[in-house]
Amino acid sequence: MERPSVITKLQGGLIVSCQYQPGDGIAGPEMMAAMARAAALGGAVGIRANGPDDIAAIRATVDLPIIGIEKQILPDFGLRITPSFEAARGLVEAGADIVALDATLRPRPGDLDAATLIRRVRQELGVPVMADISTFEEGMAAAEAGADLVATTLSGYTPYSPQLLTPDFDLVARLSSAIVGTPVVSEGRIATPREAVRMLELGAYAVVVGSMVNRPKWITQHFVAALHARSAEHRALAVDIGGTKIAAGVVSDGRVARYRQIPTQAGGGWAGGSGADPPAAGGAVPGDGGRTTVSGGDIGCRAG
Repeated sequence: MERPSVITKLQGGLIVSCQYQPGDGIAGPEMMAAMARAAALGGAVGIRANGPDDIAAIRATVDLPIIGIEKQILPDFGLRITPSFEAARGLVEAGADIVALDATLRPRPGDLDAATLIRRVRQELGVPVMADISTFEEGMAAAEAGADLVATTLSGYTPYSPQLLTPDFDLVARLSSAIVGTPVVSEGRIATPREAVRMLELGAYAVVVGSMVNRPKWITQHFVAALHARSAEHRALAVDIGGTKIAAGVVSDGRVARYRQIPTQAGGGWAGGSGADPPAAGGAVPGDGGRTTVSGGDIGCRAG
């Protein structure tokens, strides 16, 4: 069976998820449309977007395939992605080319199972369906129900799926090998280009990346946290000004990271120097008569 052209356009490429979280500082249809425009200029092959308003704004801005979702927080069910036929219809009316929906085994309102919703969207709305799943079994079931794409979006976001900090490489590999005729899309916690490439190597048809592309506040926080951790390292500086030389050392994390000895004119020469091996914790800086010692990550100085 020949795939719709809107799906073949995605093959081997990057789909950028243009969404925001409360408190991100970037929100609203205009912002999401600007992000989509930037993604298109960067070479993205598709956009994933949340809600009719954002989708309509993006549709007016780019001509890339749009994968539409409707995130809803439902009483007694929590967060669900496009949980009803009515939600799917609103996405298509706003301009979505593909509808993504929750195809997990979790209960949903009205006892509507994923297979029924997949078939209704495809038949009555006439658009392809991306099934967002969290496990191998869910992926196989979604493909059997007729989903046009199976995406690993919800791996780690259901209580019974692996709670990973890294992408679910294993799930992508297993589904890509087991499913015949239905493309597998990798989505979830992909943080580097190398991880995206690895997903294609494992058989993914396309890769979706969100936070690492379109959440400046979140990205900034990660850099700031790393820099603060670096700045918080325990360091100490000691200087020994003696009659024959000047010695200085820097200790970081319990070891001498750097030291140097410079002879004074009265010394007539010097021992050790910057080329010698640094002293270990608990030892003395060579050639200074024991005035500068390293103990427990600090340098102590004695009068010269």
